[in-house]
Amino acid sequence: MTENLNLHDATLVAVRVHWADGTCIVEVDHGTLGICFLTFSTMTLLTLPRKQSWGRSVSINSFSMPSTGRYEIEVQSGDLIIIEASEMTLTASVRP
Repeated sequence: MTENLNLHDATLVAVRVHWADGTCIVEVDHGTLGICFLTFSTMTLLTLPRKQSWGRSVSINSFSMPSTGRYEIEVQSGDLIIIEASEMTLTASVRP
């Protein structure tokens, strides 16, 4: 499911890093799934630009896993968040 996770137009809420254990948690508000937490385990790289070359936006354009252990979140601002980690799990709270 994580390889085909559709986050288009979801709102990027927060990115948190727990340095001691190398966990990165990305919080998004998804129109169908509700508040979701993408938890990346044993993170070795986080690239988190906020240049907003396409203009200000908190919406996600796409989520992809171009290779094993590499995850990319393209924000509609033109920024590309890159996370390298051993795995990713999704926790979602379904809207009522």
